Amino acid sequence: MVKIQETRMSRQSHLAEKKVDQTEVPVRPPRLVVARVLMILFGLFFFGAVSAKQTVFNANYVQQQIEKSSAAEVINQQLDTQLQQAGINQSNLIPDDLVNDELKTMVQQFYDGQQVHIDENIITNAINQSTQATGAFQQMVNAMVVSKVVAVFNSQLDTQKLSRYAGQVQKLSRIDQTVIWVSGVGLVLTLAYALLRKRLLSTISSTLLVVGGFVAIICGIGYVSNVLSNLPIQYPVVKQIVQTAGQDLLVREFTIALGLFLLGVILTVFSTGLAKVQQRLTRR
Repeated sequence: MVKIQETRMSRQSHLAEKKVDQTEVPVRPPRLVVARVLMILFGLFFFGAVSAKQTVFNANYVQQQIEKSSAAEVINQQLDTQLQQAGINQSNLIPDDLVNDELKTMVQQFYDGQQVHIDENIITNAINQSTQATGAFQQMVNAMVVSKVVAVFNSQLDTQKLSRYAGQVQKLSRIDQTVIWVSGVGLVLTLAYALLRKRLLSTISSTLLVVGGFVAIICGIGYVSNVLSNLPIQYPVVKQIVQTAGQDLLVREFTIALGLFLLGVILTVFSTGLAKVQQRLTRR
C-alpha cells in the first residue's frame, strides 16, 4: 500500500511539473506567427515604396542631387575638349549654375513625360555674354559653339533615349503608389489582428527590429562597398548624378532604418518589462 501511494504521489507531482512547464513556456498561436511574418513583409514593401516615392520618383530630389554632383564640371570639360579640337581656345564659356539649371530643366521634362531637350536660346545668350564680341565672324563662331554645347548635352545625357523612356517613369510611379496603398492597408489589418490578440506592442517591436535592421545592414554594406561606382553607365554625367543621388539615398535610408531599429529595441524592452509586471500582479 505504501508503494502504491508513493507511485501515485510521484505521478501527481510529475503531472504538476508538466503543467508548470506548460504555463511557463507559452506557445504562440500559428495565426499570430503568420500575422507577424506578413507584417514584416508589408513593412519592407511599404518602406521601400515610400522611399522610392520620395527619391527616385521625385523630380525635386533628383534636381537637388544635380547641384551636389560634379555633372556641370564634366559637361564643361567635355565642351572645352570639343572647342579645342575645333581650334577655339576658350574655356568656361557657360557658368556651372547655368549648366545645372539646364540639367534640372531636362530632368523635369523627363519626369513630366515630355521631349527632353536643351533650350538653345538660353545657351546662345550665355555664349554671347561670355564672348562680349560683335560682328558676323564672331556670331558665326558663337553659333558653332552653341552647336557644340547642344551636342555635348545630347551625347552625355542621350536625350533621345531619355525621351523614349520619359513616359515609363509615370507608369512606374503609379505602380509604386499602388504598392504603398496595398502594403499600408496590409499593415493596418495585421495591426488590428495583433490588437485583438493582445499582442500589439510585441508585434510592432518585432517588425521594427526586422525591417529597420535589415534595411540598415543593406544600406550600410552598399555605402561602405561603394557599389554604385561599379554600375555600367557609359555616360559620365549620368554616372555622376546616379552616384551622388545613390550615396545620398543610402545614407538617408540607413539613418531612418537605424532609427526604426532603435525604436524597436526600446519597445521590446518596454513590452518585456510590462509583461513581467503583469505576471507579478497576476501571481499576487
